[in-house]
Amino acid sequence: MFDEFYLEKVRISTRIFLLDGSKLEGDLFLSPTSRYHQRRESVQEFMNSQSPFFILKEDNKVHFINKSHIKYMIINNKEEKSFIKTESTKESKVNVSFITGDTIECVIPYEPQIYRPRLSDFLCEVDRFFYVFMHNDLLLLRRDSILSINEV
Repeated sequence: MFDEFYLEKVRISTRIFLLDGSKLEGDLFLSPTSRYHQRRESVQEFMNSQSPFFILKEDNKVHFINKSHIKYMIINNKEEKSFIKTESTKESKVNVSFITGDTIECVIPYEPQIYRPRLSDFLCEVDRFFYVFMHNDLLLLRRDSILSINEV
């Protein structure tokens, strides 16, 4: 029987690192369609949406997470990487220093624009959450948790 209130969702596993140093691991629930392309909603689209809170299901617990307290998250989904790279994608190896004092070395993929081709241009226009690669992991960083970014 079909429930009239049922909304189809896609489960994506993630590990979330919060500004207070705590970590959560669980599932996000994304839309199977995107308003921007003909695939499912990406984690970046989901996190950059207007809603200040989102649901994370951790085992048998449900958390309502405030997006403004996230430092970064690791996305455990191979399909998610396909949302990022195109033929024109450039990559810059960087050190990211967070306001919490820790630093990570990662690679920022970005699409250069004809009128704004540099990494600094991308960083000035970046959404609240943006993708980086650290080793083989795909991370989504929250812009406001970053103190500085230095090219390596």
